[in-house]
This record gives sequence, C-alpha cells and structure tokens, in this order.
Amino acid sequence: MKKLIDLYITYQKLSLKKMQYFRISTFLGFANLFVWVIIDLLFFKSIFSSTGNVAGWDFWDSVLLIFTLSLFWDIFWRMTSGGIVSIPDKVHNGDISNYLLKPVNPLAHLAVSEVGILDNSLNTPVLFIYYFINNGFPFSLGQIFVYILMVFMGVGIFTWIMLAIVSLSFWATNVDYLANIYWELQNIARYPKDIFDGFLANLFLYILPVFFIANIPVNILRQGININNVMLGVALNIILFLFSKAIWKRGLSAYNGTSV
Repeated sequence: MKKLIDLYITYQKLSLKKMQYFRISTFLGFANLFVWVIIDLLFFKSIFSSTGNVAGWDFWDSVLLIFTLSLFWDIFWRMTSGGIVSIPDKVHNGDISNYLLKPVNPLAHLAVSEVGILDNSLNTPVLFIYYFINNGFPFSLGQIFVYILMVFMGVGIFTWIMLAIVSLSFWATNVDYLANIYWELQNIARYPKDIFDGFLANLFLYILPVFFIANIPVNILRQGININNVMLGVALNIILFLFSKAIWKRGLSAYNGTSV
C-alpha cells in the first residue's frame, strides 16, 4: 500500500511539472471545459425560462446536475484517470509489461499512472459558488453524506464497466471503439433522468447505469435519501467489480501465457 501511495504522489508531482511546462495547453484545456459548462448552463437556462420546469426539474436542479457531473470527473481523474482507459493501447504496444514487472498491483499501478491533481477543471468550485450564492445551502448533513457516497458509487460503477470493456483488449484489437461508445454515453448524465421512460430509463439505470454518474446523487439533494437507490448502487458496485476483475484476471492470464 505504501508503494502505491508513493507512486501516486510521484505521478501527481509529474503532473504538476507537465502543467507548468505546458502552460498554454493547460490553460486552453481549462478554458475548453469552462466554455462547455457555460454552453450547458445557457442551454438549460433557455429551456427552463420558457417552460418553467421539465419533468419536475427546474434550472437550479440542472445546475446541481452539471456541478455533480463536474465533481464526478474530478474524482474519476484523481482516482483512476486515463490509466484504466489507456489499457488497450498499453496491451497492443506491449507497454503493459512494464506494469506487470513492478512489485505493485498492476491494475492499481495502471489506475494511478496518469492521474493529475488539476487535470479536469476548476469548474466544480465555480459551479458550487454560483449555486450557493443564489440558493444558500438548503441540504442536511445526512443528505450531503449520502450524496458524496453516491457520487463515489457512480465513479465505481463507471470504472468497473470501463475496466470490463478495456480488458477485452487482451483478446480483441478494436476495443477502443466500444470503450469510446460507452465513454460518450456519460453525456446522457447531464440531462434529467425523468425525461426518459420505459426501456431507456431501465437501460440507463440497471444495464448501463449512467444515471448513477449525476442524476441519482442529485436526487438525494432534490428529494431526500432514497434507500433503494443506495442499495442498488452498492449491489451494482459489488457485481460489476467482481465481473470486471474476473475479465481482467482472465485477460492477464492469457497475456502472460502468450507473451515472452
């Protein structure tokens, strides 16, 4: 564990050095993400200014949704980052062998290998201040605790599904396309879940649970604690963790058996 923590700190230091060296690229990256947040806010502002609310959601609910999505990515990039996402490339070019030879859990090493302390954006605190100035802080400590818990559950669910997909790269060569499709599905998380019904609602809640990225946590703040969603989040994390680890281990065994 200590070795992994030391690796994490080392990669964070490297990330800061890269940011300092590539200042213009870093600034443009922040600016790009900030512009997209502004576009989202203007989009929802235009909709809610004419309709009042959509499926029970108002403009400030959508601000919470965008804030939560930003928080989700902040946590994701600091915990697993592109290390998990880049597994197919590392498998195909042989770089994954460098991780297998280290005296550290290879999956954990991969997860922290591309973390960055500020790699996502500064949008999260800006959105929080924007909401707080206009609405105060009308949430209980219990809601905040469960909300944060659900955000982490969403990170877990997204990560385990992504791990299962990229682990297929041990057998297939075009896994990147499948991973990119799943990656793009996260864009659905920025829309209120109540606008979906029937098959799509069940698909994005149980099969490809992107609602756990932002919608389910936000509903904790909007409607109170829903114990059923909490239990579902726990169950999905356990099932998907075991499933993805099984695929990863089988793929690793296949790779070790064919590489010299």
